[in-house]
Amino acid sequence: MDPDTGKVNAPEEVWAKFYMKNKREYKSIRKEGCDHFHILSEVFGGTTATGDMHRASTQLPPTSDEEREFEEAFINRGVNSFVEVVDDENEDVRGEHNNQWRRVAESSNSHRRKDPKLSRIEKYEACPDINLLIVLGITNDFFHDMMTEYLGYIDRMSCQTSSLTGGMHILEILDGHPQVCFDNFRMSKHVFVNFCSTLKEMNLLQDGKKVTVEEGVAMFLLIVGHNTRHRICADRFQHSVYTSSKWFKRVLRAVCTLGTYIIRPYEHNDIHPHILNNPKWFPYFKNCLGAIDGTHVSAWTPSSIQTSFRGWEGTSNDSRVFIDALTRHENNFPKPCGDQFYLVDSGYPDMPGFLGPYRGRRYHLRDYRGQGRPRGKEELFNYRHSTCRNIIELCIGVLKARFRILKDLSNYPITRQRLIPVACCAVHNSIRQHHAMDNLFMEYSSDDMLMSGVEGDFNDQEPIPIDSSQTTQMGNVRDEIASNMWNDYMEHLSSLQ
Repeated sequence: MDPDTGKVNAPEEVWAKFYMKNKREYKSIRKEGCDHFHILSEVFGGTTATGDMHRASTQLPPTSDEEREFEEAFINRGVNSFVEVVDDENEDVRGEHNNQWRRVAESSNSHRRKDPKLSRIEKYEACPDINLLIVLGITNDFFHDMMTEYLGYIDRMSCQTSSLTGGMHILEILDGHPQVCFDNFRMSKHVFVNFCSTLKEMNLLQDGKKVTVEEGVAMFLLIVGHNTRHRICADRFQHSVYTSSKWFKRVLRAVCTLGTYIIRPYEHNDIHPHILNNPKWFPYFKNCLGAIDGTHVSAWTPSSIQTSFRGWEGTSNDSRVFIDALTRHENNFPKPCGDQFYLVDSGYPDMPGFLGPYRGRRYHLRDYRGQGRPRGKEELFNYRHSTCRNIIELCIGVLKARFRILKDLSNYPITRQRLIPVACCAVHNSIRQHHAMDNLFMEYSSDDMLMSGVEGDFNDQEPIPIDSSQTTQMGNVRDEIASNMWNDYMEHLSSLQ
């Protein structure tokens, strides 16, 4: 909704879908906008989610029972409605489709009424099409007997007819060209082998009766790396969809558990080499621990409970998400000590330990391209701050380029969706440990590389206000660094003349 023009701005495909759903309102809303928009904003603009669905990499993944209870408790909140849940992982429970209607309770405090048990005869009488079902059953039995009598057999053709089994497919890739392994599993051969060995050595995964750890990990990587559907993955590895789904969940939990060990800050007592070896950053950012930024990851929820997510992860600014993560004790957020700080952008609050840029000045790298040298100490500080903090945007760019599932997440259960980004980060860190010269790492290795679709997603937002004394403290740190940086810069320019 554009408050100036009073009209709704939306892509053509959105208008097309709206036209199919509501032809009456389509023309008036597209031409005239939405009545009482400001009143609606005041009424519904402050709604936020509870944050119960958050997931920290330091937490162990839930067990099957815990996940089922959490999912049921979450869906049972909200208004009274029926939700059609289409889950491509439906084979996870019974090995059959789960396209069924789930009933959502009227409130979080209400309890479901158990339907009275019916006898078999009463169930038959309650079925309106029982006569048709009986006829179909008799016809099917007659057809089966006729085919058995005259043909002697019924040809039941198996779906898995390829001579190349899943194990043979893995061997073919590992014995083939290195690029084939990278294209399929998004990592090099030796990294794939080390990753599987690590999961087995830590007793997080073991070979099954029909599926080895290598096959299970390969199916998982194919799904998260290319957002492949379970049916396609099952056909490629010659397993049932149930097996593919079961192993995806098994590997997902194992990788999240591995993440509690390898997703952690860089432990060092000295100045980080990335800063120490760059005269534009040293000694100004010698106390820098790292950089912080946010990004969007797609998610899927049934339409009836989407309201629970309005005004929080999807639309809130960096400050709210950051403060929530910082104040949750179970996250074990590595807070800076003493003079240490993280580099953050203008969307984060000015508070001790988190150094942001000057607001109201050029900041993003794209703002400096073709615009000449920085003018004044504030612009110089912002430029070098941006180039140093750009490392986190490069990391996010690599992560999304390697794992396509983060851009278009499928309709997994809510409790499983929140584990997928953590698992992708764990795989990312494992690749970094075993192969720092990975193709994607080399592609995104330039410090001044501009990231389309990553940089600027959350920036230039009004942060949550913090106590003035805390703001002044980091403002003094920023001014001192900016003054030293500008003096050295001017001396360097004078020496060149």
